[in-house]
Amino acid sequence: MLKLPNECLIGILNNLKYDHKSLFSCLLVNRRLCRVVIPILWSWLEISKNKKLIKTCLSALNAEEKALLISCGIVIPDIINPLLFEYLTYTTHVQIYSISGIEEFLHEFQYSTESHNLDNYFHYLNKFSMQNAAQTIKFTLIKLFLRISKNLQQLNILGNSLSYRPLGLVSFNPLDLEKVQALIMAFCKNTTVTSLTIEYIPLGSEAGKTFAKFLCNNTTLTRLFLANNQFTTNDGIVFTEALYDNTTLTHLSLTSNRLGIDGAKALAKVLYKNTALIYLNLENNQLVDEEVKDSEGGKVLATALSKNTTLRSLILCNNQLDSEIGRKFAETLDKNTTLISLRLTCSRHTIDIDTLNRIKELLKRNENKFNILFKDKVVNVVGGNGI
Repeated sequence: MLKLPNECLIGILNNLKYDHKSLFSCLLVNRRLCRVVIPILWSWLEISKNKKLIKTCLSALNAEEKALLISCGIVIPDIINPLLFEYLTYTTHVQIYSISGIEEFLHEFQYSTESHNLDNYFHYLNKFSMQNAAQTIKFTLIKLFLRISKNLQQLNILGNSLSYRPLGLVSFNPLDLEKVQALIMAFCKNTTVTSLTIEYIPLGSEAGKTFAKFLCNNTTLTRLFLANNQFTTNDGIVFTEALYDNTTLTHLSLTSNRLGIDGAKALAKVLYKNTALIYLNLENNQLVDEEVKDSEGGKVLATALSKNTTLRSLILCNNQLDSEIGRKFAETLDKNTTLISLRLTCSRHTIDIDTLNRIKELLKRNENKFNILFKDKVVNVVGGNGI
């Protein structure tokens, strides 16, 4: 009887990639199945709460990465055994949404019998120092994945503490900013990641500038989602200017980054020149200054759309857009035939109903999908193809 080729086995077992229990049972059948299953099991990792997985990943740290931890008073003991396989080389997707699993690992190890038999072990850590240690390990693990996972495609990072508060609401000292800078430098060396999410991690001016240079030269990243990164106005301008010549990024989200009017103007210039972006999310970025009644940010974005021929989806929720800006978008849609989804948060008293109806008619004319979110009602107009 002929054996199934490995390609067939991979195709079959890929259907079980979310059924880890079944895949683990396959590991015990024979060496051949083990070699086929290992890459599938390790392709997609969510390590936020998995203590055993965290311990395995720490086994792959090199001397430089261990030294980074030692400099912060964290010693990875030799009790952690070397890996039987180069598991992390198979990883394509990584998600780190919390540090709770790392904190549990630290807490469990410092009280274990094994740790007390060593000269160097994790000493007692209070809640604050535990969080700092866990954050350091998290950043080190991210650097590890960027170094060793040769096929890494997607990396999602959410910066938070044990209580799930964003880093911006807890102590964020210069050491943390240095780690962020080191992390951005690691991104710059990576040539495989195509999707990157960074949320609730303040980038800082220097890291922001480094990241901007990275975007200027990167030719692999197609999706970038940044949220709550505490941009200053200048940071936003520097970052958006990096998009002028980027030809690979197709999806960009900059939600809750306080871009302001100047940031909106910089993005408008991007829309005039950039021919790659098809999705842009600028939700909650203070594009309109209500205090001084300055709506220039919204107007310049609307005007830029009249020249842009590639953007298909635009989200401008929670930016205090008024009827004047609404009419500007209506004028733009007379000329723009490529935008197929426009999302605005508004009330009937913010953008008048006639303007809203005009916008809907224009999008319907283009057989597009359009969503207008009211504070208490959602109106959907569907037609043509959407994203």
